[in-house]
Amino acid sequence: MALAFVTFAVAQLVYTTRAGKSIGVAVRFARSHPREIVVLNVLTLSSWLFMFMALQRIEASVESAIFQGVVALGGFLLATVWSGQRFGVAARVGVLAATAALGLLVLARLSQTLSAPKHDASALVGVVLALIAGASGALYIHYSSALHSRTEVSANTVLCLRFVLLLMVTGAASAGETLKLLESDQGTILRLLALSVAFVVVPTFLLQFAIARLPSVRVSVATPFVAVIALGSEYAVRPWGNIAVPVLVLAASAALVFTNVALSSDLARSAFLSPRNEENPAPAPAMVPDTQGETRS
Repeated sequence: MALAFVTFAVAQLVYTTRAGKSIGVAVRFARSHPREIVVLNVLTLSSWLFMFMALQRIEASVESAIFQGVVALGGFLLATVWSGQRFGVAARVGVLAATAALGLLVLARLSQTLSAPKHDASALVGVVLALIAGASGALYIHYSSALHSRTEVSANTVLCLRFVLLLMVTGAASAGETLKLLESDQGTILRLLALSVAFVVVPTFLLQFAIARLPSVRVSVATPFVAVIALGSEYAVRPWGNIAVPVLVLAASAALVFTNVALSSDLARSAFLSPRNEENPAPAPAMVPDTQGETRS
């Protein structure tokens, strides 16, 4: 809670400062779209906070693979079921492969703790939190993308408004711990600032920027390398004793890369065909005289 509050407070300060005199635009948008802002705040709270909480209980590579995988699969399902988009066989195969790899990853990770019952509940809770966080992230991307399309609101306006509930909840729940963090040595404070900029400010800005300009399903599947980077970092510190989990992390990431390529091809094909159909409509039926001299359509 304290870590989430401090890092996102820095992010909120950066986005508010960046808005400058145009902060009034964000305030007016919040007044005119209160329901949408509440939904964005609730989804932000559940996705980011549960992600932080999952990292306390399971490894970063496993958490990232589950989170990013569920975001991708959820985004694909939302685009298919909710928005009615249609994708090719390759994209569907990629989604099925990623689903299978993620399911096996969850089973493999939980099976490692069967010999130590006192850790079973913690690992299970971590997996559940990562699943909920990923589902919330997929909903956020889809809902936010629709909001950008409907209102043409800027990415920075959304960023100024989406973290309010998260800051309120984490700040109220961790007031004492937050003070301890802020009263710690200068090195710890600098590390917190670096953590906030590198892992909250930059990613959230790039994500919102992409949501405002790309189809939601494309954004959802565009970040599969997070788990691979986390896995590499873990191996540098302490190699895994079991090869199954790392292999499944890599398999899930590879399936998501394949799905991303297939989705890009499908979306590019749709974008290529749609303008042609609009610019060159089918010709109207010709008017031909019949044998009686009348006009027949």
